Amino acid sequence: FDDANAATPRPRRRRPRRRGNRKRVARYLRLKSWQRYTETWAVLERCAAAGLFDEGAILEKAPRVVSIGGGPGYELLAYDVFREYWRDVGHADDASKAAWSFDAARLATPPPPKKTEFASLDLQPSWVEYVDLLGYEFVQWDVHRPDVRALAGGCAEGVVCLLSNIMCYCTDEETADLFARLLDGPVAAIVANERGAEQGICPKLTRRGVVVIKLLDNDVVGRDDRQLIFLPPGSAPTLPGIPLADETYRVFPNVPYEEKKGVRRS
Repeated sequence: FDDANAATPRPRRRRPRRRGNRKRVARYLRLKSWQRYTETWAVLERCAAAGLFDEGAILEKAPRVVSIGGGPGYELLAYDVFREYWRDVGHADDASKAAWSFDAARLATPPPPKKTEFASLDLQPSWVEYVDLLGYEFVQWDVHRPDVRALAGGCAEGVVCLLSNIMCYCTDEETADLFARLLDGPVAAIVANERGAEQGICPKLTRRGVVVIKLLDNDVVGRDDRQLIFLPPGSAPTLPGIPLADETYRVFPNVPYEEKKGVRRS
């Protein structure tokens, strides 16, 4: 046996790791679906109590709804279903609201395209296949290099933006400039659901003239910025029905968790 001619063992090739690893994505979809959907529903419920989903109001008549950092589209689905719910039973009694149901079988068949009406804007392009299943548009989009024309989708006004836990990545002056510019242009409202009780972008937006309205109770325990709506300069500084009265019917009670409000303050 000639060592010189012996076959050199081949190094084991590592399989490339895909960012879109399906097992991890499936785990994320299962774990985050309820949280992101229910929290978005809850913030929309608060907006509706203030009349923003009444006929002709800004959230009801929005020609386009975009979710910045929207991933697979949970926030868009929540908005789509909630608007239908509120049109049907928003001003009905609690029993009618509790009896209302969404036909989930509709999600098992190809949905009608709503690509001009709903769009998920996200930096990660692999979310497109999941957004497509809902019939919505997907746009690869970077909040630090924003394409306002892609966000507006051809709408000159009335666009609604949804934010869900992205301000931990972008609470800087540049983002505040962006939000102020959007509200001075095609965007009628920015609805935000966040995790931290204190959001540093709020005073930055206030200095720019943006109207910042906190949708959760800020009197009982203290500051709570987890659910917000940003409106253009000159808008009314308060909304009727906010915060929600304790007896208000809610589809998902105590979302987000308010008892004792043991939330992070950053």
